[in-house]
Amino acid sequence: MGSMDLNIGLGIRRINFYRLLADSARSGLSPLRALEMLAADRPFPSAATLEGLRRQVQGGFTFSRAMRTYPDDFPSWQTEIVGVGETTGRLDTAFGSVADALEEQRSFILSMLPGLLYPLFLLHLAPFLLNAPVAINQGLAPYLLLVFRFLLWFYIPAGALVLACSQGFVPLRSLPLLSALSKMRFNHFLSAMLKAGVPFLKALEVAARAADVPAKGPRPASGAGVLEHLRNYDIFSPDDLSYIGSAELSGRLGETLDRLAEQARQKWQAILKSISTILPPVFYLAIALGLAYRIFNTLHGYAIPSGF
Repeated sequence: MGSMDLNIGLGIRRINFYRLLADSARSGLSPLRALEMLAADRPFPSAATLEGLRRQVQGGFTFSRAMRTYPDDFPSWQTEIVGVGETTGRLDTAFGSVADALEEQRSFILSMLPGLLYPLFLLHLAPFLLNAPVAINQGLAPYLLLVFRFLLWFYIPAGALVLACSQGFVPLRSLPLLSALSKMRFNHFLSAMLKAGVPFLKALEVAARAADVPAKGPRPASGAGVLEHLRNYDIFSPDDLSYIGSAELSGRLGETLDRLAEQARQKWQAILKSISTILPPVFYLAIALGLAYRIFNTLHGYAIPSGF
């Protein structure tokens, strides 16, 4: 999902990396000295990436320029914030801003997981229960084969969808459940960069790319206001645009974007909660009907349909 960090520890290693850099900068240490203090066997970044950063900074590169040579580890929204910190002399604030933004993402992921795990558990439990009579009547091998075939109906489409999204064939924003997620990420990235001092047009370009939210048409004419630029993205409702217009006049754009991101997060969680509430009874009913069907067939001497 782009920059949504799902690595070991749900991004905690990456967050700790930026917290350490922020603390080092706050103590007056240069980025090079901070890199030299980091252990080479850290989970993030890898020893090779850490050595590459250290070598480039030692050779005269700015830290943000060195980060740009490792785009898989450091998305552009992070390098833009660090670049502004270098320009303003507030690297401690820049590193802290990135860490704060990653903390928000991690919090969202952790809040999302409970709603997903239970339906997934039931989905994997269903074929084992539905095909239990096969294990009794035909043995373990036919039983496991039926379970495997059942789960393939889930994993093949899911894998194809993940591949299509990762290759850009299917935009994440086009999926019903993920449209609110795209809006949340767009506002979150844009707000984080604006608060760090990234110029609006640059922040807008990077946020749109990071959240996979393309503009509907050409960029507005030079001199157009924030509202005109954001109107060019179809993730905002008329009410959202009214809030943004007021925020632009009052100078509170960052706070308004944070509020819109939070509203999108709440919408996502409400949808997920509804799904996690509806799915278990559906699974229970399907399992009960499937077992009843098999018992009925067994009692009446009918053959059990293969692949059910």
